[in-house]
Amino acid sequence: MKIKIRKLNLTILKFIKSKLLLGIIFLFIIAGYVSANYFQLMLLQGNSMEPAYHNGQFLILDKYSKDYTYGDVIAIKKEGISGYVVKRIVGVPGDLVCIRDGVLYVNEEVRSDLQQRIDFAGIAEEEIFLGEDRYFVLGDNLQESIDSRYEEIGLINRKEIKGKVIK
Repeated sequence: MKIKIRKLNLTILKFIKSKLLLGIIFLFIIAGYVSANYFQLMLLQGNSMEPAYHNGQFLILDKYSKDYTYGDVIAIKKEGISGYVVKRIVGVPGDLVCIRDGVLYVNEEVRSDLQQRIDFAGIAEEEIFLGEDRYFVLGDNLQESIDSRYEEIGLINRKEIKGKVIK
């Protein structure tokens, strides 16, 4: 009798282990799918988004939302740059963007939400028209940020946007 109970217990234990392993594998597959298509956890590197986001901070990236507007913080994948670039949208398609005398103008109006003087205008020294699917982005820490003012980042194409930061 004890041998039969012991065999039954071993059989049940093997069954539970096999189902548990299948469950864990299934969870990893689901997590991979969600990460590839909907949400992704990412680690911010650099100080260009301070004070809103800090070096070493984990961010959640919403890869599903495709509506981008002023103030959205987005992750960008630029060719020739390893990893993602995280910046804030300050100009959207159809806008006219320019930086004059340390001030950002969008459609010839001062963007009053920027509290910092912009010492380097870069490519925005002259007016730039943002065509279809083009965005102009800046880092929150303008002194540390390499953003749309610099040719290596430049204007952002919608296809380069990998998602919106939601935390």
